Order: sequence, then structure tokens, then C-alpha cells
Amino acid sequence: MTGSDHSEGLLAGYRATLKAVEVEEILDLFLYRPLAYGLVRIVLPTRITPDQITFISLLLGLAAGVGYATGTVEGLRWGALLLFLTNTVDCADGMLARLRGGGSLTGYVFDGLVDYTTNTAVLVGMLVGLGATGTPPAFIWLVGVPGGLSYAWWSAMVDRFRNEWLGRVYGKRSDPAAEVAAMEATLATYPPGTHRWDRILVGAYGLYARLWYSAPGTVAHRALADVPLAEWQQARRPVMRTAVLFGPTFHLSLMMLAGALDQVAAYLWFSLVVGTGWGGAVLLWRRVVDRRLLGRLPEGASH
Repeated sequence: MTGSDHSEGLLAGYRATLKAVEVEEILDLFLYRPLAYGLVRIVLPTRITPDQITFISLLLGLAAGVGYATGTVEGLRWGALLLFLTNTVDCADGMLARLRGGGSLTGYVFDGLVDYTTNTAVLVGMLVGLGATGTPPAFIWLVGVPGGLSYAWWSAMVDRFRNEWLGRVYGKRSDPAAEVAAMEATLATYPPGTHRWDRILVGAYGLYARLWYSAPGTVAHRALADVPLAEWQQARRPVMRTAVLFGPTFHLSLMMLAGALDQVAAYLWFSLVVGTGWGGAVLLWRRVVDRRLLGRLPEGASH
């Protein structure tokens, strides 16, 4: 095999680990996922599972939160480095699962839970660290907490955008209620009292799906399913790309930079003002696009 063939093979293998290029963030495509792919190539021949890699990312994320909570320059830099490792390892679990043809029953639910846990740990660590260095409580409660909540809200929205795109364009995801039902059906085939952890995760995901995905039951959402795929895809693609331009990875990278430069307060201001504004603008744009799509449907199609 020539060097060119080997490079093409590596590139093909890397592409096979991606969800879909259009839903990936630029920093993920060209920084975190290539590094994660190197890790995946190392562990692929071993018995290490995606869930075990997810657990490692949990430990790294919690440690990053502790680093930020110190509020010291050294602690913040360690926190930034650990957060970089957290995000890289977090990319690796799904990539490994896709190369192996699929993960565990609740692998992506566990991965999502770990993401929320580590992100919360880092954000809380930031606020604790600011308090330890004498930042006024008014800033923490009026800027820091809303800034953190804005990041959490936009991360959930981008995840929702991605899942909708992957489900409709590639058939890789289904309606969350259907996913929960399928998981519950699988768990029902197991002996009573077994797979307790999976049952807990399915229950938690079911609650999350009911709270977060209630809106898709509206008439307008059902009518969008009648829009031809090519037309829907063409109209929604720029919205999707704009959404992920300032996605979760972009925010995490800013958190790393804020830690390395001891500028945590600046990041929280950015998240609150720019992040919230960007997210609101994208949601408004999506609503306008969807109304145009609905307006092109034959009369009565939404009923």
C-alpha cells in the first residue's frame, strides 16, 4: 500500500465516524474529532467500550470543573487543559461506536447525560472560582448564572436541530418518544431486576423527551413532514449551518480560552449577550423559513 492509499484509507475511516458533515462544527471537524480519531484507532482493537470512554470523559470534565473552581491562574489553566481533553475524549465514544456498528442500548443517552453533567460542573466551577476571587455576587447572579443557562439552552437547541436533520435526511434518529418506546420494548425482554442502570437511563430520557420535545406535536410541525425532503433540506441547510457555527464546541473552546487567559467573566458576558442574541436570531430565522415552507403546501395539507 502506498502512502497515498494509506492516507485515503485513514480519511475514509475518519469520515465513517462522523454523524454528517453538515451538522458538525468546524472546530470538531478539524481539531477535536481528528484527535479523537487517533485515540479511536488505538482502542479499536481492544475490548474498551464506548461507554467506558464516556465515563473517562466524565472524570475529566469533573476534574476540569474543580480546576475552574479554584479561581487561581494555575487552576484555571489546568481546568482549560482538562476541558480540552474532556471534549476530545467525548468525541471518541460516538466515533468508536459508529466504527463498531453501534454502541450499547443506552449509549447515547449516557453520553448526553455525561455532557450535561460535565458542562454543569465547569459552569458551576467558573462561578465558584469568580466568587473565590472576590467577584461581586451581583455579577455572578445577574451575568454569570444567566450566561451559563444561555449556553445550556443553546446547546440543547443545537442538539435538537441536529437530531431533526439526522432523522429526516439520513434516517439516523427517530422521534424521541419512538426511541424511548423502542428502548422500553427491548428492556421488557430482559429478566426482571436486571439492567437496572439501563432502566434508569431510559426513564430519565423519557422524562427529558416529554419535557423538551413536546412542541413537535403541533399541527405546524406535523405539516412540515409533508414538505418534500429536497425542498425542506435546501431551505433548512443554511439554518442548520448557522446554528452550529456558534454551537456547543465553539462555546467550550471559548471556556478553555477564558481559563487559559484568566478571563472567565468575559466569556460569561459573551454567552449572555452574543450567545443569546445569536440563538434567538437563528430560531427566528427558522420560524420564517418554516412558515414559507408551510405556505407552499396545498391547502388542507396541514390538517
